[in-house]
Amino acid sequence: MKFLSIQPATEYFIWQHEVFDHQFIKCGYNISDSYVMFLITGKVSKNVKKYIIKNSNRVILIKDKRNDKTTYIPSLRFYGLYDLYKNHYHLIDGHDIFYHDSDIVFTKKFDWESIIEKPNTAYVSDTISYIGAKYIESKSPELLQLMCDVVGIDIDMVKNNEMNSGGAQYILPKNSLNYELFEKCEKDSITLYKLMKKTSNIYSPNHPIQAWTADMWALLWNLWLYGIETVVHRDMEFAWCNWGIDDWKRVKIYHNAGVVSDSKGEFYKGKYTNKMPFGEDFSKIKGGTCNYNYVQIINELSHLKDFYK
Repeated sequence: MKFLSIQPATEYFIWQHEVFDHQFIKCGYNISDSYVMFLITGKVSKNVKKYIIKNSNRVILIKDKRNDKTTYIPSLRFYGLYDLYKNHYHLIDGHDIFYHDSDIVFTKKFDWESIIEKPNTAYVSDTISYIGAKYIESKSPELLQLMCDVVGIDIDMVKNNEMNSGGAQYILPKNSLNYELFEKCEKDSITLYKLMKKTSNIYSPNHPIQAWTADMWALLWNLWLYGIETVVHRDMEFAWCNWGIDDWKRVKIYHNAGVVSDSKGEFYKGKYTNKMPFGEDFSKIKGGTCNYNYVQIINELSHLKDFYK
């Protein structure tokens, strides 16, 4: 198994990866199996350079040559996957890939043999409630058809795969995918995003569809078009910020999302877009939540305050 995240080369993603890397090793994984891809658009900061140099054997640097870099920022991940499969395939040849965001950590080690049971199958986290066909139809059946038309997928295939509509974290199958798939995903994600934003005042205007997850539909539906089955697996379940400590112990993945403002007693990652959290005073973060446990990992890395100056 190889692990992969794709993101812009900014300090915001550097500190998140320091946290991911630290916990990754604590869980018993080999850090050399984790690839970190950065897309470069201009000059990078000194701190970004420090991380790259420290992890040069597993960092992949590519220039962001997308034609459209601004409409839908997450499309950069598909450009990264496109480049990986076209120009760096030797790094993943013969390996399944755990594809993830930088703002997760593992809480314990996976038993891959208990998850991966058949080839040409992607194993995904449960995101049915906000990715499945029923969710889209709750906004408008017409919108579902328009979205299917963008990707070129039959609406019945999407409806029939309601219970397989996962995402967020993916185990992508070895020897089954190619760069053309991700090239299409990039284009589709941008078009889907434009469609959802353009029609947000038409379909359920008070509670419009979550357009920011366009990349999840683009990948999921194109996997089906390419003949890749998806399985929502219980071991891929993940906990959110405000979930309890018992959930941290129960699941294997924590996603550091769900805190949307710098409210008292909670760690808000958005506060650290342009600075590092290492060495900060987090004594007022309330206990009892997964958010608190994530902060404890940051505290274990307080020595990095002197490294990232």
